Amino acid sequence: MTPAARAVFWAGATNYDWLVPGRRHGEAMHAVDRLLNLYNCCDPVLRFYPRVAGSDALGMVGMPASWLGGEAPRYVQRNVCGEVGRLHLTRNYALNPAMMAATRKYLLWQDV
Repeated sequence: MTPAARAVFWAGATNYDWLVPGRRHGEAMHAVDRLLNLYNCCDPVLRFYPRVAGSDALGMVGMPASWLGGEAPRYVQRNVCGEVGRLHLTRNYALNPAMMAATRKYLLWQDV
């Protein structure tokens, strides 16, 4: 049975390795059909995330899909620094046609 949920992270403030099996959210990929991680290596706010959490943020550095083992095909990521710029603002994603097209594709199951 295929999970009925999909997720999109916009500059996600979670540790970059927490989706890996055996880590804090290691079972999360079992609950989603697909997860799209739009990370921004230029994000000035997430640059400070390690001071708070002790690890880089998934929303700044991404994560190798291979770390997810058999769940890897359901994880897709893209560095959007050049598309949303250096500000950590929701509007930079929400008002960007490319970001909204990618988000719609995943959340509305338009790629099925």
